[in-house]
Amino acid sequence: MTPFRVIIAFIVLSIIGIALIPKLSVDLNPRERQAVLSVTFNVNGASPELTEKLATSPLEGALSQLTELKHVNSVSNYNSGYIRLIFDKDANMEYKKFEAAALIRQVYPSLDEKVSYPVLAQSEARARDEKNPILTYSVNGPFASFEIRKIAEDVLKASLNTIPEVEEVLIRGANTLMLYVTYDIQKLQALGLRKAAIESALQRAFGTNYPGAVSNERDETLYVKIVNELADIEQLENLLLSTTDGKEVRIRDVATITLEEEEAKSHYRINGNNSVTLSVYNRDGVNKVLLADAVKAAIQEASALLPTGFEVRLENDDTEFLDKELNKIYKRSGLSILILIVFIFLINRNPAYLAVLFVGIIVNLCLTSIILYVLGVDIHLYSLAGLTISFGLIVDNAIIMMDHLHKHKNRKVFLALLAASLTTIAALMIVFFLPEEDQKNLIEFSIVVAVMLGVSLLVALLFTPAMYAAIMGEKLHARRTLSLANLRRRARFFRAYMRSVQLVARFRKTFIFFLLLLFGFPIFFLPAKWEGQEWYNATVGSSFYQEEMRPYVDKFLGGGLRMFVRGVYEKSSYREAEKTRLYVQARLPFGNTLEQMDLIMREFEGYLKQVEGIDQFVTSVASGQNASITITFKEAYEKGALPYQLKGRLSMMSTDWSGANWNIYGVGQASIPVLVVGAFLLSVSC
Repeated sequence: MTPFRVIIAFIVLSIIGIALIPKLSVDLNPRERQAVLSVTFNVNGASPELTEKLATSPLEGALSQLTELKHVNSVSNYNSGYIRLIFDKDANMEYKKFEAAALIRQVYPSLDEKVSYPVLAQSEARARDEKNPILTYSVNGPFASFEIRKIAEDVLKASLNTIPEVEEVLIRGANTLMLYVTYDIQKLQALGLRKAAIESALQRAFGTNYPGAVSNERDETLYVKIVNELADIEQLENLLLSTTDGKEVRIRDVATITLEEEEAKSHYRINGNNSVTLSVYNRDGVNKVLLADAVKAAIQEASALLPTGFEVRLENDDTEFLDKELNKIYKRSGLSILILIVFIFLINRNPAYLAVLFVGIIVNLCLTSIILYVLGVDIHLYSLAGLTISFGLIVDNAIIMMDHLHKHKNRKVFLALLAASLTTIAALMIVFFLPEEDQKNLIEFSIVVAVMLGVSLLVALLFTPAMYAAIMGEKLHARRTLSLANLRRRARFFRAYMRSVQLVARFRKTFIFFLLLLFGFPIFFLPAKWEGQEWYNATVGSSFYQEEMRPYVDKFLGGGLRMFVRGVYEKSSYREAEKTRLYVQARLPFGNTLEQMDLIMREFEGYLKQVEGIDQFVTSVASGQNASITITFKEAYEKGALPYQLKGRLSMMSTDWSGANWNIYGVGQASIPVLVVGAFLLSVSC
């Protein structure tokens, strides 16, 4: 194949790779890839102990019969609970979901009537139980909150449901309208009726019924469906009830029907303000940055369809931090390529040579994107680090191939490149033999480096020689000649190199000592005292050495090893890159109401409104037993002392409620440690 055809083939593949880049999954950290099924359920008015007895324990016992099951984790909360089933990575999850659903159907009839029907979902394990939405909007308008919610569902949510990458759209902050039937017990008794008669009449009059089916000549079965919908309240008031003596009365004669807003079961506020909020959640394995742009465009387009006076405001964009961090990595990767190219140009000073190397890097990246898309590899901090590290390796392969072409006019050096690259790839494949929990951050890093090396071999074998022949064809067949000035320059360089080697050889003991001193001697590990060894305690353990000499001896003899151990290793802790957040979680004993918990959280909100440097705080009051506040900081404050100071202040405030259990902790760049304040004592009296 001619060089021109090879170049055209690689250009076509590169265009395909560029087209696939937006389809790659982009996230800040690697996602969990465990095979997980989650089962959630509600138990109205139940304590954790009662939830465990009525729902969690029976369901967990039934689901534990599933095969290929590795772990079963369950949590029983106030009024709710969930079970997480973790399977082997090779398990057929569609079949396991079908088996789990069958077991739930079998065991549900035997559960207490307070237990709602369990919801089965297939999802991946997460570091926290709650998943942060990528976008949060507030919706305001000149109507009641329930009307705003209804319009937001019909217009905004409907437009977002057409985006396949959106997993869920939640609208919170307003209660729906409910029809309340308030009956007069004395009138019912006088007519010989019971509450069940009203319930039965309502069930017969409304809902969906399937009275039967018919078959046609083509053996097709057509089911008859009757949908009874409520047109107005009068239709409901005129429903007939049959008394024991055969008479008929209307519901309005024994009951009063009113349309009221549903009693609040939870509260959700942003910055302490009650408003209708729209939260958008993404599916796993999608490009969050592109999805956020698509959602913003859809919201902007749908906002034009809202009634006059409506305002849709973006309250939180969780992809801003992701976009900012990824841009930092892109800039660093670009700088590494730029430094590499500049260094090569200074050494070679040949623009054509540099052009071949640069185009080869671009082709490598484009072909790698195709393979990563096929393999389903995500783009995140660690995979991008693998790309950056691979730049030097792929440039090495291209340089060696070009130099061999220039000197020997053939590509026989490819076998040496293949052997060297396979050695590196084999070393990286050790990651696949690590335990699953240790593979999370390393497996995609190893895959990216291995793919880049494999692609670089293909580029070095085919594309680089073709580009070299097309751009530097006349030099490929020309004999290598050096001018007299070049020969003199080389002679001076080798003469200086020889003298430096002779100098090191003459004072090699001194050179080795200073090299070891630069690395450091581990004398700073020596203990202050050694029991039973008087000679040691009288010398190294003496107060003179420990107080007067040791600070200087450890510093001068410890070298770089001491600086690493004392400054890095001893103070190190692992955390995933994340936006700085402070979490306040509150728990009250069973029996407290939603209003009592909401009153406590409002006092915290009142204090947070006065703190400068807070970007946003989101309050979620789930019940009378559970509530939380998520606090995010402005960029200028998130790396400073404010998160720590605020954590201490909130910890002091939490002691005002001795019957509450508080958990105040932070994650992200501030890396705030966990603090648990208080314990369950007596019921809180608000």
